[in-house]
Amino acid sequence: RVGKTPKSENAKETRPDLEWAEAALKPDNKRDKAIRRGLQLYQEFHDKCHYSQDHTARTLEWVCGHRLPDEVLENAPPCEACAAGKIHSHPASKHALIEPAEVGEIVAADTIVGYPRSLSGYRHVAHFHDVKSNFGAVFLMKSKIGSHLLITWLKRVKLVTGRDAACVRIDGGEYKTTDLVAHAAATGSKILVNMAGVHQNMTIERRHLSFERMSASLMHKGCAGPTLWEFAAPQAGFLLNITWRTAVLRAVGRPGKGKTRPLTPFEEFENHGKMADMQKIWRSMHPLFQNAVAHVVARPAHGKPGRPCVYFGNISEQGGISMNAHYVLWRDTQEIGIARTVRCLGTWAFEQHPQPLLRAAPQPPGGEEQEPDSDNEGEEAAGSAM
Repeated sequence: RVGKTPKSENAKETRPDLEWAEAALKPDNKRDKAIRRGLQLYQEFHDKCHYSQDHTARTLEWVCGHRLPDEVLENAPPCEACAAGKIHSHPASKHALIEPAEVGEIVAADTIVGYPRSLSGYRHVAHFHDVKSNFGAVFLMKSKIGSHLLITWLKRVKLVTGRDAACVRIDGGEYKTTDLVAHAAATGSKILVNMAGVHQNMTIERRHLSFERMSASLMHKGCAGPTLWEFAAPQAGFLLNITWRTAVLRAVGRPGKGKTRPLTPFEEFENHGKMADMQKIWRSMHPLFQNAVAHVVARPAHGKPGRPCVYFGNISEQGGISMNAHYVLWRDTQEIGIARTVRCLGTWAFEQHPQPLLRAAPQPPGGEEQEPDSDNEGEEAAGSAM
């Protein structure tokens, strides 16, 4: 079972967005059981990634390794969070004169600026990716200075691929520093500086769009306020590395006899072209901002019952330092802490109500909704690319 989420306290509870399907399907019919299970699996999977309906269904089929019933693809329930995040299934048109031949040959970098100040004081996102595999990295920044992060990532590209990047695409400004120029001179890499503000660095600009829309949808689904974007950003960056682009899914078609699953960006870049256990990866993930039970110590040494909390996602990587742990909001102290293992309960922590503006701070059940400062405030984007 892919995308399995532990049952809530009321195991017989029917999800509101599946009530229409439950009413139309007969409980004793074998085909209807498969459709009902497919719809539930689709919803659980979609809550984690928030791709378009077509993209989610195609990705889920390849992760499972078999086709879903056609009724699931034709009647997938709509998602309000995806509509608020402006997620669609239209692929972006690309007209590249020179396509990279190998992984790690061309690297693109840019900064997403204009986010509201997060709880930890972050304002910007450094966004890099390998053009060939579309494998990327996301780093949170308090200032626009990110050349040291790019140099660290270029060194990682060499360690993984065994070669220095032949071309590094950047925008003039925060990345064109003496340190980066010296690094390029030492490795023989070419720095391609694009004109600022005209979106010449198209591959990373297109990845910006997917990243921002997915982050916004994750926040909207969990009714998270603008200061919590620092928890949705790493999750969105990780999801882009373990899922396929729309063009790849449409080119390979649906799973079937004689077909081989395409490689994800993670498998093509980080795993050296070897297939990973995608079902295990997706089972280990949880939707953000759900009620959960956490343990500070490792699982064999639990001994005590878990501590109630709200799941805030994995700890983001900072440069070359990462931690195998999770951010949680402890229910008893209302403080954000770190936990070793987390088990989500399948229920959302914050009150579910329409939030098209994505500006109200998250409130516990029964809390009062905060009004935006102005009528036009919600129309501003959560982040804008330079």
